[in-house]
Amino acid sequence: MAGASFVSARTYLGVREWGDPIAGYGARSAAMGSTGMSRAQGAAGFRVNPAVMADLNRKEISFSFGYAVLTEKKAESPVSTRIQETGSPEFNEISFVLPFQGGKVWLGGGAAPNHDFQYEGVYAISLADGTPVLLNELDGSNALWAASLAFGGLLRRDMSWGILYERWIGHESFRASQWTSGSGQILNAWETADDRGGVFRTGFCWRPSEGFRAGAVFQPPAAISRRYRFHDSLNQSRSLSGQDRYQMPWSWGAGFSLRVPAGKEGTELALEIRQTDWSSEKPVQKPLFYSISENASVLF
Repeated sequence: MAGASFVSARTYLGVREWGDPIAGYGARSAAMGSTGMSRAQGAAGFRVNPAVMADLNRKEISFSFGYAVLTEKKAESPVSTRIQETGSPEFNEISFVLPFQGGKVWLGGGAAPNHDFQYEGVYAISLADGTPVLLNELDGSNALWAASLAFGGLLRRDMSWGILYERWIGHESFRASQWTSGSGQILNAWETADDRGGVFRTGFCWRPSEGFRAGAVFQPPAAISRRYRFHDSLNQSRSLSGQDRYQMPWSWGAGFSLRVPAGKEGTELALEIRQTDWSSEKPVQKPLFYSISENASVLF
């Protein structure tokens, strides 16, 4: 009787998607489900909605990190599954906010990782007797940082606005090897790429009382470029370099914060709705990833 088994080993650590303000910044925002649309969660809050800087009446600086634990499926066979836990420290953000003109104008800035992960993977298909048929080995890393600068002010006593520009700078590397039982090694490839992009985000915040706040934010579409270099030592014809360009989608969000009793010691309820139109994401040029998959039949 013929049979097959599947073995997989992979480690992965990620932070947040390109320019997607859904993921919160700072310890308080993370503890409250990544909220922060309507109330400042320290100096890092301006990244979600720059208008909430109006909550800060003095100079503030924020630095946060955590320890991420990932539970993953280490290996699987027809009769058993093995689970492994891995963990590593994870930097979240560093931010500052400076008030001017008696707390009527604010300037904020800082840096944070949008992507910050590394991975290793082994993908193998074997017959029931253990004979390997196909083996893929993958490893790579991706570090994409976002540098932000924000400006905000009061429209009236209970209404504030803000605008933010976020610049993305990143580097990624990737290596793939593939063997088959009949042909031996058929792929030994590596790729490196430099990522660049940027986005504007604008927001408003209504502050009728200390206990109640409401906010909204809008982010228009953004352009991203990726300059890559690809090399396959077993097939020089597949070695190339070039540039991919993407049009990233727009997003918006709105929410409110209710604190009872009013003040820092009160219990806070925050409710937010956010939407990113990922269906509109599209490559302006055909990504290299598709070319590798089609020409080499690499199983990613």
